Amino acid sequence: MRKALLVRLFDAFSIHRWNDQLRPWPLVEMDKHAHKIATVFLLGHTSARPLHWPRLIEAGIFELLRRIELADIQSPVYREIMRDPQAAARLSYWVAERIRPLLDAELAARAERYLHDPDGFFADAEHERALLEAAHRYTSWWEYTRLLAPWQPHAAEARRIEEALSEELAGYAERFPALVRLITPESKLAQFSDRIGMLRFQLRWSRVPRMPATSVLGHMMLVAIIAFLLLRQAGADETRLVNGFFRGLFHDLAEAVTRDIISPVKRAASEVERVIQEIERRQMEAHIYPLLADEPELAARLRWLITDEFVDKIDDEVVDFAESPPPPGANAVDGFLVKAADDLAAFMEAYMSRELGVQSAPMLSALYQILSKYRAPERRQKAARLGVDIAAILADFEPLA
Repeated sequence: MRKALLVRLFDAFSIHRWNDQLRPWPLVEMDKHAHKIATVFLLGHTSARPLHWPRLIEAGIFELLRRIELADIQSPVYREIMRDPQAAARLSYWVAERIRPLLDAELAARAERYLHDPDGFFADAEHERALLEAAHRYTSWWEYTRLLAPWQPHAAEARRIEEALSEELAGYAERFPALVRLITPESKLAQFSDRIGMLRFQLRWSRVPRMPATSVLGHMMLVAIIAFLLLRQAGADETRLVNGFFRGLFHDLAEAVTRDIISPVKRAASEVERVIQEIERRQMEAHIYPLLADEPELAARLRWLITDEFVDKIDDEVVDFAESPPPPGANAVDGFLVKAADDLAAFMEAYMSRELGVQSAPMLSALYQILSKYRAPERRQKAARLGVDIAAILADFEPLA
């Protein structure tokens, strides 16, 4: 994983959606993609069909990269282009050429197959392809009906768009019955999804001017992708890959009820950090997990993933994977590498703002703190035992002066 890939992924924070509509709040691609993949998690865990989660995660990453490259093409126009086999092939080839240098050889080959031959990529797994499409349709519908429709000056046009989005979504309801609950505002599952979606309104670093201003929701998506890439580099098995990705995706979910408490406050003293963690646990138990009361297995999995989110563990046992690597197939989830992904995402937020000319003392302090943290011999040695070199990734961004 190199600087070029992180910078390209970060572009998704600057790609505005629905920019031909009246928008009371900026809607960006990274936030929408985070909500989409969270919806894949919900629909996938309420589906009776077996799923190959690593393939779903890869497809989600490849699709985000495609959308970054094709940001200037509106969805209706894109769908028309893709109906022409020759035009679709040329466009897919162009996208593949753009993203190939960003990925390792194996991942680049899989990305090319996803772009050029989606039928082959999803061989014998049409259900997974439909799942991703259903999640995409749902989150587009959610954005428009929940956030945009009431503000539009032309009611008839707004109704037309709503009806078109609802019609597209209805085609997936039979295959994914949980969709019916997701579009029913009174249902607990819909309220849980709303909690996730509303995290796009919570700005990170809220007291620090930045460009672009990133949300908690988009940050979680970036952390998930970085965690997945680090775990691939570390040679993690599929269970760790999947668990690490979704731990990254939901690691800040507690902020749906506690807001974004900045790191210096959390680290003011060990007692403060402990109290904040306890408050977050209580708030999650009181306000978030009850929304999954009809899906106890899903609630249990989510609770397991994000409790003590930066601790390595196998089942419920805390284990230092740098000292005792988990055996293949163990129900293991990484904490150290997910925290490294969290730090890399925070580094990118500060670095990219600085590159765009908006910087401040807190931002520079964060950059140097993260650099020094992963240069420290003890932490660098631990990362090396896990099979990664965070300091080398950060070195790509130097000099900072």
